[in-house]
Amino acid sequence: YSKAKESIELAGNYSIEQIKEYCKQGDEIERVYIKKPYQNLDNNVVIMDTPGIDSTDAAHKLSTESMLHIADVIFYVTDYNHLQSEENLSFVKEMKEKDKMIFLIVNQIDKHVESEVPFTTFKNQIESSFANIGLHEQDIFYTTLMNDDHEHNQLKEIKEIIRVFVEKKEDYLEKNVMASVHQLINEHLEKYQEQLDLADIDKKVIQTSLENCMIKKNEMNGRYAEELNKIKELSTEINDSVTSILNSSNIIPHRTSEK
Repeated sequence: YSKAKESIELAGNYSIEQIKEYCKQGDEIERVYIKKPYQNLDNNVVIMDTPGIDSTDAAHKLSTESMLHIADVIFYVTDYNHLQSEENLSFVKEMKEKDKMIFLIVNQIDKHVESEVPFTTFKNQIESSFANIGLHEQDIFYTTLMNDDHEHNQLKEIKEIIRVFVEKKEDYLEKNVMASVHQLINEHLEKYQEQLDLADIDKKVIQTSLENCMIKKNEMNGRYAEELNKIKELSTEINDSVTSILNSSNIIPHRTSEK
């Protein structure tokens, strides 16, 4: 999709080099969709791969930031050698402050040299650094694609987390929507506070009203679920009654009844 809202569709066989070339055209291309059969994800699950937040291309950075509001879960992948950069720490901290569900993936751990620094020491340093900005140690994973049997490779654990998120995606979807709405409201209120002459109390009133609306929505969803269960129970009861009547009835052929 171009920034002029034009779309280019490549059907059939296409060159991956051609796709890479499109991805480099940040000033003209807004996003690239790659669609192919994949049995390990539901139809309503989308994986978005964005450019790095430290990209020198302004268009890449804007593209990444624009995707954050609609992402229900963020897996932030960083290179082993640049893990504790200011950009990484700042980004993770910002996401935690926005109440985003974020996991840190330290990739290419095959580069680690045990004789220089024990992996446990390296791991403790990382967990300590990110704990200071609100990221828990259970939200940090270590991976390598070069050695599946690497003793510290947690690729399987990441796949399991993704499976759980897909299974319970409706719950996480609502949580993300609420967090994003709160964040957008706060950003706009701060931006236009002088023009609107809004105080902190006004923000709280708006947020309270929003939360009350969500509570009412959840209550209505609960009532709907209860009524739906009643209908299902009634339907089952009727079916059971009909089945019982049919099983206990004597079916007499027409000719027999005539005689």
